[in-house]
Amino acid sequence: MTPNVVVRPPRWLRTAPSALFLVGLTFLVLGVARPAWTSRDVQRIGTTVLLAVDVSNSMAATDVAPSRIGYARKLAASVIRGLPSRDRIAVVMVAKTPHLVVAPTLDRARALAGLPTHVIPLAGTALGDGISYSVAVVAGAAGSLGPGSQRPGAIVLLSDGGQNAGGTTPPEAIVTALVDYVPVDTVAIGTSSGGIVQPVTVLGQTYSTRIAVPVDPQLLRTIATQTDGTFVSGSLAASTSRLTAALGRIGSQESVSTSRHSLDTWSAAAAVGFILAGIVVPALWFGKVE
Repeated sequence: MTPNVVVRPPRWLRTAPSALFLVGLTFLVLGVARPAWTSRDVQRIGTTVLLAVDVSNSMAATDVAPSRIGYARKLAASVIRGLPSRDRIAVVMVAKTPHLVVAPTLDRARALAGLPTHVIPLAGTALGDGISYSVAVVAGAAGSLGPGSQRPGAIVLLSDGGQNAGGTTPPEAIVTALVDYVPVDTVAIGTSSGGIVQPVTVLGQTYSTRIAVPVDPQLLRTIATQTDGTFVSGSLAASTSRLTAALGRIGSQESVSTSRHSLDTWSAAAAVGFILAGIVVPALWFGKVE
């Protein structure tokens, strides 16, 4: 009687094909709805450090070695070498009008080569215009890379102080820096006994006369204090150390990007897989397709 014995399959096996078909149809419906998932990529990037170097006539004074402009160049070069490799560097010359010499770049050699070596003869100093212009460069380089509460970068102003040219006043420039959240670190270069020799023409005769150009640390201190920057003066080593520490507080920015990944293919593949499983399972067990 053995051939007449009927083996009943387990209950779960009898319902498995229908369940597999149902799951497959579910994935098929999901595929029609075009499912997708969004990934968020956060990348740490550097900020922009702008070196604004005063190249007005008074920076030719030699009361600091080798000269005020030479000292400014040496200090700026030391700052550049001490910055993290992810930080961008820009160089602006400040005289009667500001001039962008090096746009924000990661190229250290290019930034070093762009540091000014000479002053502009008979040029005055428009610190207000220089600061406002530098703030615009820093803010423009940051773009929309970071959240609004994050500093886009910093400005290091190397000057002997004092404004003797028209344009934006230092108080107005300070407001601009505060609005764009850009601190201005200032370096006072020179002494109270500084002077330059300048030609003067009287009745067709040209004479050389010495003009006193004492450093004005008070204005530079005010600019730094009111923009949440750091005022620096003293030896090259001490100034470099203080500036490096001040710039270190700026930190880095976050570049956030999102990507949308479609799940259409995966959903369709899952639907086909479950439907095929619903066909294969009864075929293997019962020897037929239901």
